[in-house]
Amino acid sequence: MKAMVTGATGGLGRALVQALVARGHEVLATDVARGDVPSKVAFAQLDVTDAGAWEEAARWQPDVLFQLAAVARAGAFVSLPAHEIDRHIDINLKGAALGMRTVLPGMVERGRGHVVNVGSLAGVAAVPGIALYSASKFALRGLSLAVATELRGTGVAITLVEPDLVATPMITPQIAQPEAAVSFSGGRVLAPEEVAEVLAGRVLRDRPLEVLMPRRRGALAKVAGAWPELTRVLKPVLRRKGEARQAAMRGGAA
Repeated sequence: MKAMVTGATGGLGRALVQALVARGHEVLATDVARGDVPSKVAFAQLDVTDAGAWEEAARWQPDVLFQLAAVARAGAFVSLPAHEIDRHIDINLKGAALGMRTVLPGMVERGRGHVVNVGSLAGVAAVPGIALYSASKFALRGLSLAVATELRGTGVAITLVEPDLVATPMITPQIAQPEAAVSFSGGRVLAPEEVAEVLAGRVLRDRPLEVLMPRRRGALAKVAGAWPELTRVLKPVLRRKGEARQAAMRGGAA
């Protein structure tokens, strides 16, 4: 199977590339720069916000496209510079939309294919302190679920995978940011390797519509998403838990 991965040089991207290669899949790793990609893995430079670059990369005709490219900046929304609005929407939403729009016609024509979009539990329940990231992942969820319905019966699947916080370089700056405390309120931070195993294993095998990780935290996110007032009520408790996790991580604990 030919698998294309965006954001392949990030922590989760590297873990996914390794998991796919270990299973014998042919992999095209893509990112804005090569970075830490295994020498035996094909690489293509790709700015996911560039439609022309997508057309070039998609000539590889992947059987499955894993969309991991994303950015996140924590902080109170009113304090963020205006350019962060464009940055989050362009990379987290527009980039994924361009990827889908580029590869899906060929997949539909062939009668087979799979697009796996990596979202976040912050796209199921609104998370204060990372408002732009949360908003962009909400939009990605809506896009993924809507397109999946449009493609029903074509042989092409869309899967949306929504993990809780994952221990990647993207979250490192947030460990010292009090505004991001709620993001750290889960029981633990997920390892990139365990998320990659789900992506390369169950997701490819079963092609589910939506996967929330971990399940218990995902169920809480679904409830909070249905009743947004719950997040406001629970925020003080979640903030205290998150601050404790941040302190532990600053001290070197897991």
